[in-house]
Amino acid sequence: MSIIAPNRRSRARRSRRGVSVLWLIVFLPLALIGLLMTIETGRLWLARAEVEDALEAAALAAVIEWGHHHHHHGPHPHPHPPQNPHADHHGPNSTLAARQVAADFAASNTVLGSAFSLHDPSLNHHSNGNGNQNASSGGVLVFGAITQVQPTVIFDPNADPHNPNYFYAVLARSAYPVASEFSFGGFTLGPYAIQAETVAMIDDDGRARIVRIDSIASP
Repeated sequence: MSIIAPNRRSRARRSRRGVSVLWLIVFLPLALIGLLMTIETGRLWLARAEVEDALEAAALAAVIEWGHHHHHHGPHPHPHPPQNPHADHHGPNSTLAARQVAADFAASNTVLGSAFSLHDPSLNHHSNGNGNQNASSGGVLVFGAITQVQPTVIFDPNADPHNPNYFYAVLARSAYPVASEFSFGGFTLGPYAIQAETVAMIDDDGRARIVRIDSIASP
């Protein structure tokens, strides 16, 4: 039978404790980072859902404000087609009021506890822009028309929704900035940009609804 001297047993215990401490030093920060990344991912999923809610509110409010004085809903004759579209205060050449309504509805939503903003004071409005007064087809609020619903849904920012075969439609989009809640010695996981967009239209029955588009027509 072998006998281990007390000092040798003591050294073995210290060695095992040293290995345990080393593993703890290595893996504890990794476990902490994993936990924080899980929390951060959850925040981003929540932020995305809230951004999408805000955009849906903006798009629906805008398309209702823009099209509610027109009784043209889909492929039916327009009962009172404007003789001069530039004098039609609720038509495709007067989108500013509808854009402001959209911004107000969007701002009534919150993202991670803060009021949502489209982050564009102009709301992509340009009085000398295209027929729907879009400064850009890539802006935060793009007014246009659904020009095709079968076999694919096409949104055209340059189309005139007075066309009896088209539907009033508004696209709202955002690249909403979200800061990270965590940093590690000066290193941070963020900031992030939540990319989202949604389109609302006035359908055949005169109802405003969210629609999933398949493509955006190019100029």
